[in-house]
Amino acid sequence: MSDQEPVTEAETSQEGVTARLDKYLLSILAKLTSPNFRAQAIWVLGSIILALIVSAVIMFMAGYDPGAAYYNLFMGAVGQPDRILFYATPLILAGLSVALAFKCGLFNIGAEGQIYMGAIAATVVGYMISLPIIVHPIVCLIIGAAMGMVWGLIPGLLRAYRGAHEVVTTMMLSYTAITLTTWLVTYPLKEQGEYAWVSQTPRLYDSAILPNIFGPYLHWGLLVAILAVVGVDFLINRTILGYELRAVGQNEAAAEYGGINPKKNIALALGISGGLAGLAGAEEIMGTYGRFTANWSPGLGWDGITVAVLGHNNPWGCLAGAIFFGALKAGGNTMHQIAHVPIEMVGVIQGLVVLFVAAPRIISWILGKMGIHLETTDAVETVTLDYSIDAHNLRIRHSTPSTVLLGNKLDLYVFYDGEEKIEETLDLSNQTMIDSITEGRARYEFTVTEHQESVTYRVVITRIPSDIDESVSVQVFRNDILLEEYLLETGGP
Repeated sequence: MSDQEPVTEAETSQEGVTARLDKYLLSILAKLTSPNFRAQAIWVLGSIILALIVSAVIMFMAGYDPGAAYYNLFMGAVGQPDRILFYATPLILAGLSVALAFKCGLFNIGAEGQIYMGAIAATVVGYMISLPIIVHPIVCLIIGAAMGMVWGLIPGLLRAYRGAHEVVTTMMLSYTAITLTTWLVTYPLKEQGEYAWVSQTPRLYDSAILPNIFGPYLHWGLLVAILAVVGVDFLINRTILGYELRAVGQNEAAAEYGGINPKKNIALALGISGGLAGLAGAEEIMGTYGRFTANWSPGLGWDGITVAVLGHNNPWGCLAGAIFFGALKAGGNTMHQIAHVPIEMVGVIQGLVVLFVAAPRIISWILGKMGIHLETTDAVETVTLDYSIDAHNLRIRHSTPSTVLLGNKLDLYVFYDGEEKIEETLDLSNQTMIDSITEGRARYEFTVTEHQESVTYRVVITRIPSDIDESVSVQVFRNDILLEEYLLETGGP
Protein backbone atom coordinates (compact mmCIF):
# COMPACT_ATOMS: atom_id res chain seq x y z
CA MET A 1 0.00 0.00 0.00
CA SER A 2 2.85 2.38 0.82
CA ASP A 3 4.18 2.06 -2.73
CA GLN A 4 0.87 3.35 -4.08
CA GLU A 5 0.65 6.40 -1.84
CA PRO A 6 3.10 8.59 -3.78
CA VAL A 7 1.26 7.77 -7.01
CA THR A 8 -2.05 8.66 -5.41
CA GLU A 9 -0.65 11.94 -4.07
CA ALA A 10 0.81 12.79 -7.47
CA GLU A 11 -2.49 12.09 -9.17
CA THR A 12 -4.32 14.19 -6.59
CA SER A 13 -1.84 17.04 -7.06
CA GLN A 14 -2.17 16.81 -10.85
CA GLU A 15 -5.95 16.86 -10.59
CA GLY A 16 -5.74 19.93 -8.35
CA VAL A 17 -3.54 21.78 -10.83
CA THR A 18 -5.86 20.79 -13.69
CA ALA A 19 -8.90 21.96 -11.74
CA ARG A 20 -7.28 25.33 -10.98
CA LEU A 21 -6.26 25.75 -14.62
CA ASP A 22 -9.79 24.91 -15.80
CA LYS A 23 -11.21 27.38 -13.31
CA TYR A 24 -8.82 30.08 -14.53
CA LEU A 25 -9.68 29.47 -18.19
CA LEU A 26 -13.40 29.45 -17.40
CA SER A 27 -13.07 32.77 -15.59
CA ILE A 28 -11.41 34.26 -18.69
CA LEU A 29 -14.19 32.87 -20.89
CA ALA A 30 -16.81 34.32 -18.54
CA LYS A 31 -15.22 37.76 -18.83
CA LEU A 32 -15.11 37.55 -22.61
CA THR A 33 -18.82 36.66 -22.78
CA SER A 34 -19.99 39.17 -20.16
CA PRO A 35 -22.22 42.12 -21.13
CA ASN A 36 -19.64 44.53 -19.77
CA PHE A 37 -16.95 43.13 -22.06
CA ARG A 38 -19.28 43.30 -25.06
CA ALA A 39 -20.04 46.93 -24.29
CA GLN A 40 -16.34 47.77 -24.00
CA ALA A 41 -15.64 45.94 -27.27
CA ILE A 42 -18.29 48.05 -28.99
CA TRP A 43 -16.71 51.22 -27.57
CA VAL A 44 -13.27 50.25 -28.86
CA LEU A 45 -14.55 49.14 -32.28
CA GLY A 46 -16.52 52.36 -32.62
CA SER A 47 -13.42 54.37 -31.67
CA ILE A 48 -11.35 52.63 -34.35
CA ILE A 49 -14.00 53.20 -37.01
CA LEU A 50 -14.32 56.88 -36.10
CA ALA A 51 -10.54 57.28 -36.13
CA LEU A 52 -10.35 55.74 -39.62
CA ILE A 53 -13.14 58.00 -40.88
CA VAL A 54 -11.54 61.18 -39.53
CA SER A 55 -8.14 60.08 -40.86
CA ALA A 56 -9.70 59.48 -44.28
CA VAL A 57 -11.06 63.04 -44.28
CA ILE A 58 -7.61 64.38 -43.37
CA MET A 59 -5.95 62.37 -46.17
CA PHE A 60 -8.56 63.50 -48.68
CA MET A 61 -8.08 67.15 -47.73
CA ALA A 62 -4.31 66.69 -48.07
CA GLY A 63 -4.73 65.32 -51.60
CA TYR A 64 -4.25 61.60 -50.94
CA ASP A 65 -6.54 58.72 -51.86
CA PRO A 66 -7.97 57.27 -48.60
CA GLY A 67 -9.21 54.12 -50.36
CA ALA A 68 -5.79 53.26 -51.76
CA ALA A 69 -4.17 54.14 -48.45
CA TYR A 70 -6.39 51.85 -46.38
CA TYR A 71 -6.19 49.06 -48.94
CA ASN A 72 -2.40 49.05 -48.82
CA LEU A 73 -2.47 49.47 -45.04
CA PHE A 74 -4.64 46.37 -44.71
CA MET A 75 -2.77 44.27 -47.26
CA GLY A 76 0.57 45.25 -45.80
CA ALA A 77 -0.53 44.13 -42.35
CA VAL A 78 -2.20 40.88 -43.46
CA GLY A 79 0.78 39.87 -45.55
CA GLN A 80 3.29 40.34 -42.73
CA PRO A 81 2.01 38.61 -39.56
CA ASP A 82 5.57 38.23 -38.27
CA ARG A 83 6.11 41.99 -38.57
CA ILE A 84 2.86 42.65 -36.72
CA LEU A 85 3.91 40.48 -33.78
CA PHE A 86 7.45 41.89 -33.97
CA TYR A 87 6.15 45.44 -33.51
CA ALA A 88 3.59 44.29 -30.93
CA THR A 89 6.05 42.48 -28.64
CA PRO A 90 7.55 45.52 -26.82
CA LEU A 91 4.17 47.29 -26.89
CA ILE A 92 2.59 44.41 -24.96
CA LEU A 93 5.08 44.78 -22.11
CA ALA A 94 4.98 48.59 -22.18
CA GLY A 95 1.16 48.53 -22.15
CA LEU A 96 1.14 46.08 -19.23
CA SER A 97 3.48 48.40 -17.35
CA VAL A 98 1.13 51.36 -17.66
CA ALA A 99 -2.02 49.27 -17.12
CA LEU A 100 -0.78 47.70 -13.88
CA ALA A 101 -0.04 51.12 -12.42
CA PHE A 102 -3.50 52.31 -13.52
CA LYS A 103 -5.04 49.40 -11.60
CA CYS A 104 -3.61 50.93 -8.43
CA GLY A 105 -4.84 54.41 -9.36
CA LEU A 106 -1.38 55.55 -10.54
CA PHE A 107 -0.23 57.02 -13.84
CA ASN A 108 3.20 55.71 -14.78
CA ILE A 109 4.12 58.16 -17.47
CA GLY A 110 7.81 57.28 -17.18
CA ALA A 111 7.79 53.84 -18.80
CA GLU A 112 10.17 55.16 -21.46
CA GLY A 113 12.90 55.82 -18.90
CA GLN A 114 12.34 52.45 -17.25
CA ILE A 115 12.69 50.81 -20.67
CA TYR A 116 16.05 52.54 -21.14
CA MET A 117 17.31 51.48 -17.70
CA GLY A 118 16.26 47.88 -18.23
CA ALA A 119 17.89 47.91 -21.65
CA ILE A 120 21.24 49.27 -20.44
CA ALA A 121 21.36 46.79 -17.54
CA ALA A 122 20.66 43.85 -19.85
CA THR A 123 23.28 45.16 -22.29
CA VAL A 124 25.99 45.33 -19.63
CA VAL A 125 25.32 41.72 -18.58
CA GLY A 126 25.01 40.69 -22.22
CA TYR A 127 28.46 41.81 -23.39
CA MET A 128 30.54 41.91 -20.20
CA ILE A 129 29.67 38.50 -18.74
CA SER A 130 29.95 35.19 -20.56
CA LEU A 131 27.34 32.61 -19.56
CA PRO A 132 25.88 29.40 -21.07
CA ILE A 133 23.62 29.87 -24.06
CA ILE A 134 20.34 29.16 -22.23
CA VAL A 135 21.25 30.80 -18.93
CA HIS A 136 22.61 34.01 -20.43
CA PRO A 137 19.39 35.46 -21.93
CA ILE A 138 17.41 34.51 -18.81
CA VAL A 139 19.89 36.33 -16.57
CA CYS A 140 19.87 39.37 -18.88
CA LEU A 141 16.06 39.52 -18.81
CA ILE A 142 15.98 39.22 -15.01
CA ILE A 143 18.62 41.94 -14.53
CA GLY A 144 16.81 44.20 -17.01
CA ALA A 145 13.49 43.74 -15.23
CA ALA A 146 15.15 44.31 -11.85
CA MET A 147 16.74 47.57 -13.02
CA GLY A 148 13.42 48.78 -14.40
CA MET A 149 11.77 47.84 -11.12
CA VAL A 150 14.31 49.89 -9.14
CA TRP A 151 13.73 52.87 -11.45
CA GLY A 152 9.97 52.53 -10.96
CA LEU A 153 10.27 51.97 -7.22
CA ILE A 154 11.90 55.36 -6.70
CA PRO A 155 8.82 57.42 -7.71
CA GLY A 156 6.68 54.82 -5.95
CA LEU A 157 8.39 55.46 -2.65
CA LEU A 158 8.29 59.22 -3.22
CA ARG A 159 4.55 59.04 -3.96
CA ALA A 160 3.79 56.77 -0.99
CA TYR A 161 5.89 58.38 1.73
CA ARG A 162 6.51 61.96 0.57
CA GLY A 163 3.38 62.70 -1.46
CA ALA A 164 5.29 63.56 -4.66
CA HIS A 165 2.97 63.06 -7.62
CA GLU A 166 4.02 60.11 -9.78
CA VAL A 167 3.32 61.94 -13.05
CA VAL A 168 6.00 64.51 -12.24
CA THR A 169 8.56 62.12 -10.76
CA THR A 170 8.23 59.39 -13.38
CA MET A 171 8.52 61.92 -16.20
CA MET A 172 11.59 63.56 -14.62
CA LEU A 173 13.24 60.18 -14.05
CA SER A 174 12.42 59.23 -17.64
CA TYR A 175 14.46 62.11 -19.01
CA THR A 176 17.15 61.36 -16.42
CA ALA A 177 17.36 57.76 -17.63
CA ILE A 178 17.62 58.75 -21.30
CA THR A 179 20.35 61.31 -20.56
CA LEU A 180 22.21 58.95 -18.22
CA THR A 181 22.27 56.08 -20.71
CA THR A 182 23.38 58.44 -23.49
CA TRP A 183 26.33 59.52 -21.34
CA LEU A 184 27.17 55.91 -20.50
CA VAL A 185 27.32 54.78 -24.14
CA THR A 186 29.17 57.96 -25.16
CA TYR A 187 31.95 57.60 -22.60
CA PRO A 188 32.51 54.66 -20.18
CA LEU A 189 30.61 51.96 -22.10
CA LYS A 190 31.37 53.19 -25.60
CA GLU A 191 32.62 50.70 -28.18
CA GLN A 192 36.19 51.37 -29.23
CA GLY A 193 37.83 50.77 -32.58
CA GLU A 194 36.22 51.02 -36.01
CA TYR A 195 32.85 52.31 -34.75
CA ALA A 196 34.19 54.59 -32.02
CA TRP A 197 32.42 57.56 -33.64
CA VAL A 198 29.00 56.03 -32.80
CA SER A 199 27.57 56.33 -29.28
CA GLN A 200 26.93 52.65 -28.72
CA THR A 201 28.11 49.69 -26.68
CA PRO A 202 29.92 46.62 -28.00
CA ARG A 203 27.67 43.91 -29.41
CA LEU A 204 26.18 41.38 -27.04
CA TYR A 205 27.59 37.87 -26.90
CA ASP A 206 25.73 35.49 -29.20
CA SER A 207 24.71 33.51 -26.11
CA ALA A 208 22.73 36.54 -24.88
CA ILE A 209 20.82 37.14 -28.13
CA LEU A 210 17.17 36.06 -28.31
CA PRO A 211 16.92 33.86 -31.44
CA ASN A 212 14.22 34.28 -34.05
CA ILE A 213 11.24 31.96 -33.96
CA PHE A 214 9.64 32.92 -37.29
CA GLY A 215 10.94 34.95 -40.20
CA PRO A 216 13.77 37.47 -39.99
CA TYR A 217 12.13 39.65 -37.34
CA LEU A 218 10.03 37.77 -34.78
CA HIS A 219 12.08 36.53 -31.81
CA TRP A 220 11.48 34.75 -28.50
CA GLY A 221 10.64 38.03 -26.83
CA LEU A 222 7.06 37.38 -27.98
CA LEU A 223 6.86 34.37 -25.66
CA VAL A 224 8.16 36.53 -22.81
CA ALA A 225 5.46 39.12 -23.51
CA ILE A 226 2.65 36.52 -23.64
CA LEU A 227 3.84 34.97 -20.38
CA ALA A 228 3.83 38.46 -18.88
CA VAL A 229 0.18 38.91 -19.95
CA VAL A 230 -0.80 35.67 -18.21
CA GLY A 231 1.27 36.56 -15.16
CA VAL A 232 -0.15 40.07 -14.77
CA ASP A 233 -3.71 38.80 -15.24
CA PHE A 234 -3.11 36.16 -12.57
CA LEU A 235 -1.50 38.71 -10.26
CA ILE A 236 -4.34 41.20 -10.56
CA ASN A 237 -7.25 38.79 -10.33
CA ARG A 238 -5.98 35.75 -8.44
CA THR A 239 -3.61 36.92 -5.70
CA ILE A 240 -3.88 38.80 -2.43
CA LEU A 241 -1.43 41.41 -3.71
CA GLY A 242 -3.57 41.98 -6.80
CA TYR A 243 -6.67 42.37 -4.65
CA GLU A 244 -4.89 44.93 -2.50
CA LEU A 245 -3.61 46.84 -5.55
CA ARG A 246 -7.12 47.05 -6.99
CA ALA A 247 -8.56 48.03 -3.62
CA VAL A 248 -6.09 50.89 -3.26
CA GLY A 249 -6.82 51.98 -6.83
CA GLN A 250 -10.58 52.00 -6.27
CA ASN A 251 -10.52 53.85 -2.96
CA GLU A 252 -7.32 54.41 -1.03
CA ALA A 253 -9.10 55.54 2.14
CA ALA A 254 -11.49 52.60 2.09
CA ALA A 255 -8.64 50.16 1.52
CA GLU A 256 -6.74 51.54 4.49
CA TYR A 257 -9.90 51.32 6.59
CA GLY A 258 -10.11 47.64 5.62
CA GLY A 259 -6.59 46.90 6.88
CA ILE A 260 -4.63 47.30 3.62
CA ASN A 261 -1.37 49.26 3.64
CA PRO A 262 -1.80 51.74 0.76
CA LYS A 263 1.76 53.08 0.93
CA LYS A 264 3.30 49.65 0.51
CA ASN A 265 1.00 48.81 -2.39
CA ILE A 266 1.58 52.14 -4.15
CA ALA A 267 5.34 51.59 -4.02
CA LEU A 268 4.99 47.98 -5.16
CA ALA A 269 2.64 48.90 -8.00
CA LEU A 270 5.08 51.38 -9.53
CA GLY A 271 7.97 49.01 -8.84
CA ILE A 272 6.33 46.10 -10.67
CA SER A 273 5.21 48.48 -13.39
CA GLY A 274 8.80 49.59 -13.86
CA GLY A 275 9.92 45.96 -13.93
CA LEU A 276 7.61 45.22 -16.85
CA ALA A 277 8.93 48.26 -18.73
CA GLY A 278 12.52 47.21 -17.98
CA LEU A 279 11.69 43.77 -19.35
CA ALA A 280 10.47 45.42 -22.56
CA GLY A 281 13.77 47.27 -22.93
CA ALA A 282 15.83 44.15 -22.23
CA GLU A 283 14.05 41.97 -24.77
CA GLU A 284 14.28 44.66 -27.45
CA ILE A 285 18.04 44.99 -27.05
CA MET A 286 18.50 41.20 -26.92
CA GLY A 287 16.12 40.36 -29.76
CA THR A 288 16.19 43.32 -32.13
CA TYR A 289 19.21 45.61 -31.76
CA GLY A 290 21.96 43.40 -30.31
CA ARG A 291 23.60 46.39 -28.63
CA PHE A 292 22.62 49.63 -26.87
CA THR A 293 22.73 52.75 -29.04
CA ALA A 294 21.97 56.23 -27.75
CA ASN A 295 18.29 57.16 -28.14
CA TRP A 296 17.45 53.79 -29.72
CA SER A 297 13.80 53.65 -28.61
CA PRO A 298 11.18 55.03 -31.05
CA GLY A 299 8.98 55.98 -28.08
CA LEU A 300 7.88 52.56 -26.83
CA GLY A 301 7.06 53.89 -23.38
CA TRP A 302 4.75 56.55 -24.75
CA ASP A 303 3.11 54.04 -27.08
CA GLY A 304 2.55 51.83 -24.02
CA ILE A 305 0.20 54.49 -22.65
CA THR A 306 -1.94 54.32 -25.80
CA VAL A 307 -1.96 50.51 -25.65
CA ALA A 308 -3.15 50.57 -22.02
CA VAL A 309 -5.89 53.08 -22.83
CA LEU A 310 -7.07 51.07 -25.83
CA GLY A 311 -7.03 47.87 -23.76
CA HIS A 312 -8.98 49.46 -20.88
CA ASN A 313 -6.07 48.56 -18.56
CA ASN A 314 -6.88 44.87 -18.97
CA PRO A 315 -3.89 42.55 -19.59
CA TRP A 316 -5.63 40.74 -22.44
CA GLY A 317 -6.88 44.08 -23.74
CA CYS A 318 -3.26 45.27 -23.80
CA LEU A 319 -2.36 42.20 -25.85
CA ALA A 320 -5.09 42.98 -28.39
CA GLY A 321 -4.25 46.70 -28.43
CA ALA A 322 -0.57 46.00 -29.00
CA ILE A 323 -1.37 43.69 -31.91
CA PHE A 324 -3.62 46.35 -33.42
CA PHE A 325 -0.94 49.03 -33.20
CA GLY A 326 1.59 46.50 -34.48
CA ALA A 327 -0.63 45.99 -37.51
CA LEU A 328 -0.78 49.75 -38.04
CA LYS A 329 3.02 49.97 -37.97
CA ALA A 330 3.50 46.96 -40.27
CA GLY A 331 0.86 48.10 -42.76
CA GLY A 332 1.91 51.73 -42.50
CA ASN A 333 5.20 51.02 -44.26
CA THR A 334 3.36 49.48 -47.21
CA MET A 335 0.87 52.35 -47.26
CA HIS A 336 3.76 54.81 -47.40
CA GLN A 337 5.67 52.96 -50.12
CA ILE A 338 2.78 52.24 -52.50
CA ALA A 339 0.09 54.86 -51.76
CA HIS A 340 2.75 57.50 -50.95
CA VAL A 341 0.86 58.56 -47.82
CA PRO A 342 3.23 59.97 -45.17
CA ILE A 343 4.15 57.43 -42.52
CA GLU A 344 3.12 60.00 -39.91
CA MET A 345 -0.50 59.22 -40.79
CA VAL A 346 -0.14 56.03 -38.74
CA GLY A 347 0.55 58.20 -35.70
CA VAL A 348 -2.52 60.30 -36.54
CA ILE A 349 -4.72 57.19 -36.65
CA GLN A 350 -3.21 55.94 -33.41
CA GLY A 351 -3.80 59.25 -31.66
CA LEU A 352 -7.39 59.50 -32.88
CA VAL A 353 -8.15 55.97 -31.67
CA VAL A 354 -6.97 56.87 -28.19
CA LEU A 355 -8.90 60.14 -28.31
CA PHE A 356 -12.18 58.41 -29.11
CA VAL A 357 -11.56 55.59 -26.62
CA ALA A 358 -10.97 58.18 -23.92
CA ALA A 359 -14.16 60.01 -24.89
CA PRO A 360 -16.86 57.31 -25.08
CA ARG A 361 -19.64 59.87 -24.67
CA ILE A 362 -18.99 60.94 -28.27
CA ILE A 363 -19.65 57.40 -29.49
CA SER A 364 -22.70 57.11 -27.25
CA TRP A 365 -24.11 60.35 -28.66
CA ILE A 366 -23.50 59.28 -32.27
CA LEU A 367 -25.03 55.83 -31.71
CA GLY A 368 -27.97 57.48 -29.97
CA LYS A 369 -28.58 59.62 -33.06
CA MET A 370 -28.59 56.40 -35.07
CA GLY A 371 -31.17 54.88 -32.74
CA ILE A 372 -28.70 52.47 -31.12
CA HIS A 373 -28.60 52.50 -27.33
CA LEU A 374 -26.16 50.51 -25.23
CA GLU A 375 -28.05 49.77 -22.04
CA THR A 376 -25.16 48.47 -20.01
CA THR A 377 -26.81 49.61 -16.79
CA ASP A 378 -29.34 46.78 -16.93
CA ALA A 379 -26.72 44.09 -17.33
CA VAL A 380 -26.57 41.94 -14.21
CA GLU A 381 -23.15 40.32 -13.91
CA THR A 382 -22.16 37.89 -11.20
CA VAL A 383 -18.99 36.32 -9.93
CA THR A 384 -19.22 32.64 -8.99
CA LEU A 385 -16.65 31.00 -6.73
CA ASP A 386 -16.47 27.24 -6.17
CA TYR A 387 -14.66 25.55 -3.31
CA SER A 388 -14.09 21.81 -2.99
CA ILE A 389 -13.80 21.02 0.71
CA ASP A 390 -13.20 17.30 1.17
CA ALA A 391 -16.22 15.74 -0.54
CA HIS A 392 -18.37 18.88 -0.27
CA ASN A 393 -18.89 21.86 -2.54
CA LEU A 394 -19.35 25.47 -1.48
CA ARG A 395 -20.53 27.91 -4.15
CA ILE A 396 -20.64 31.66 -3.59
CA ARG A 397 -22.26 34.03 -6.06
CA HIS A 398 -22.41 37.79 -5.67
CA SER A 399 -22.89 40.84 -7.84
CA THR A 400 -19.94 42.51 -9.46
CA PRO A 401 -18.81 46.08 -8.74
CA SER A 402 -20.57 47.29 -11.91
CA THR A 403 -23.92 46.08 -10.56
CA VAL A 404 -23.25 47.65 -7.18
CA LEU A 405 -22.22 50.90 -8.81
CA LEU A 406 -25.35 51.12 -10.91
CA GLY A 407 -28.00 49.83 -8.58
CA ASN A 408 -26.29 50.43 -5.21
CA LYS A 409 -27.35 46.85 -4.37
CA LEU A 410 -25.49 43.71 -3.46
CA ASP A 411 -27.01 40.33 -4.37
CA LEU A 412 -25.55 37.43 -2.43
CA TYR A 413 -26.20 33.69 -2.87
CA VAL A 414 -24.45 30.84 -1.08
CA PHE A 415 -24.99 27.16 -1.96
CA TYR A 416 -23.72 24.11 -0.08
CA ASP A 417 -23.75 20.83 -2.00
CA GLY A 418 -26.30 22.34 -4.37
CA GLU A 419 -28.65 23.48 -1.61
CA GLU A 420 -29.25 27.22 -1.27
CA LYS A 421 -28.27 28.35 2.22
CA ILE A 422 -28.16 32.15 1.88
CA GLU A 423 -30.07 34.48 -0.42
CA GLU A 424 -29.90 38.17 0.37
CA THR A 425 -30.25 41.44 -1.50
CA LEU A 426 -28.84 44.44 0.36
CA ASP A 427 -30.10 47.82 -0.77
CA LEU A 428 -27.29 50.13 0.29
CA SER A 429 -29.36 53.20 -0.52
CA ASN A 430 -31.98 52.16 2.06
CA GLN A 431 -31.15 54.06 5.25
CA THR A 432 -33.35 51.76 7.36
CA MET A 433 -31.38 48.73 6.20
CA ILE A 434 -28.11 50.57 6.78
CA ASP A 435 -29.05 51.50 10.35
CA SER A 436 -30.01 47.89 11.07
CA ILE A 437 -26.49 46.60 10.30
CA THR A 438 -24.69 46.09 13.58
CA GLU A 439 -21.47 48.12 13.72
CA GLY A 440 -21.58 48.56 9.94
CA ARG A 441 -21.61 44.80 9.33
CA ALA A 442 -24.21 42.31 8.21
CA ARG A 443 -23.58 38.66 9.15
CA TYR A 444 -25.15 35.59 7.59
CA GLU A 445 -24.22 32.07 8.60
CA PHE A 446 -25.31 28.45 8.43
CA THR A 447 -24.08 25.28 10.11
CA VAL A 448 -23.56 21.87 8.51
CA THR A 449 -22.04 18.57 9.57
CA GLU A 450 -18.77 17.44 8.02
CA HIS A 451 -17.10 14.21 9.17
CA GLN A 452 -19.41 14.12 12.18
CA GLU A 453 -18.28 17.61 13.21
CA SER A 454 -20.28 20.82 13.22
CA VAL A 455 -18.92 23.38 10.75
CA THR A 456 -20.13 26.98 10.53
CA TYR A 457 -19.91 29.03 7.36
CA ARG A 458 -20.26 32.78 7.77
CA VAL A 459 -20.57 35.63 5.27
CA VAL A 460 -19.76 39.09 6.62
CA ILE A 461 -20.63 42.24 4.66
CA THR A 462 -18.97 45.42 5.89
CA ARG A 463 -19.79 48.96 4.79
CA ILE A 464 -16.67 51.16 4.55
CA PRO A 465 -17.65 54.86 4.52
CA SER A 466 -15.49 57.51 2.87
CA ASP A 467 -15.66 61.22 2.15
CA ILE A 468 -15.59 60.44 -1.59
CA ASP A 469 -17.66 57.31 -1.92
CA GLU A 470 -18.37 54.08 -0.12
CA SER A 471 -17.23 50.49 -0.48
CA VAL A 472 -18.44 47.10 0.67
CA SER A 473 -16.18 44.32 1.87
CA VAL A 474 -17.50 40.75 1.39
CA GLN A 475 -15.79 38.10 3.54
CA VAL A 476 -16.46 34.36 3.65
CA PHE A 477 -15.34 32.30 6.66
CA ARG A 478 -15.29 28.59 7.50
CA ASN A 479 -15.00 28.10 11.24
CA ASP A 480 -13.49 31.61 11.52
CA ILE A 481 -10.93 30.85 8.79
CA LEU A 482 -11.11 33.39 5.96
CA LEU A 483 -11.78 31.73 2.58
CA GLU A 484 -12.37 34.78 0.37
CA GLU A 485 -12.59 38.56 0.56
CA TYR A 486 -13.68 41.17 -2.00
CA LEU A 487 -13.83 44.93 -1.90
CA LEU A 488 -16.71 46.36 -3.96
CA GLU A 489 -17.01 50.07 -4.61
CA THR A 490 -20.59 51.34 -4.31
CA GLY A 491 -20.14 54.83 -5.66
CA GLY A 492 -21.56 56.72 -2.71
CA PRO A 493 -24.75 56.92 -0.62
